[in-house]
Amino acid sequence: RNPAFWTFDFLVSKDIVLSRGVMMQLTGEVFNLLNDDALRVDEDVNGVIAGERRFGRQWQLSLRLTF
Repeated sequence: RNPAFWTFDFLVSKDIVLSRGVMMQLTGEVFNLLNDDALRVDEDVNGVIAGERRFGRQWQLSLRLTF
C-alpha cells in the first residue's frame, strides 16, 4: 500500500471593471504548492519496481474578458 500524501492548491482571483460593462478577471493558480514528489509504486516484479512520481509544482496564469 502506498503512503498517503497531502495536495495543497492555491487560487487568487481579481475582477476589474474596465468600461461600460467590460470586465477583466485575472487569475493565478498554483498546483501542488508544497512541491511533493511522492512515488506511487504500481508493481514490484522480480525486484524491479514500476511506478510513477508526482509531477512537481505547476503554475497557471489566466486572463478573461467579459463584455
